[in-house]
Amino acid sequence: MNQLHTAVSLRLCYLLPSPTLGMHQYTADLANRMAAVGHDVHLVTTTHYPAGRYSPDVTVHTPIATTNTGFSTESLNLSAIQNLQSAICNLQFDLVHLTGPHLWNPLLLRALRRAGIPTLHTIHDLDPHSGAGYGRLLHLWNGLVLRWSDHVLVHGDIYRRRLLAQGYPADRVTHTPLLHLFLGHDRQLAPYNSQFLIRTSQFATSMSSFVLFFGRLEAYKGVSTLLAAWSLLNRNPPFAIRHSLLLAGQG
Repeated sequence: MNQLHTAVSLRLCYLLPSPTLGMHQYTADLANRMAAVGHDVHLVTTTHYPAGRYSPDVTVHTPIATTNTGFSTESLNLSAIQNLQSAICNLQFDLVHLTGPHLWNPLLLRALRRAGIPTLHTIHDLDPHSGAGYGRLLHLWNGLVLRWSDHVLVHGDIYRRRLLAQGYPADRVTHTPLLHLFLGHDRQLAPYNSQFLIRTSQFATSMSSFVLFFGRLEAYKGVSTLLAAWSLLNRNPPFAIRHSLLLAGQG
């Protein structure tokens, strides 16, 4: 990814066919950063995307109107796939980065390869989430993505080593820590603002008051690990946290 931070301006496309907020937060962080260093950055997505996550410097195209994560009967809409494929090919990008899972992605990767457009695909999970019922589908989907992507991005060296052990070429897989911020574009620079740092420091001194975990309360999110860590902290001064742990979310 660091190779993209060069004096050469690239015409980049971030492709995400679903409106999933978490995937858009991930995509927006990448797109905003690339736009900030001078690349011509585009987002191709659904009309239902969370616009507030993206910088005004990112050009957005919405040739489809999907409403779910991409693994439903809605994904059988062949005309929507064709509209998406045509939009990408007509815009003539230097690189297309598929950032989130969708049933269409292998088809799009194959079409883009035939069109001579280089592709990068993030694989977020090599294994299905605990309790999920789509294990075989995920492994099949991953296999197709690995086959048709020019390059794959994973978050963690353990994933990269697993892919290499399976015979995936070393020059076609990159790993990087997942360090993006879950903020809107207008707050992207907040961590570098002195007033933000002062407020953060003041908050850190009051951490004995509470700890907050928010998100979907599902097994794979690590709630049991969080509870175990909380228990250890409370038994080991001076790290003991004397007040509340708040879990908030659906599930």
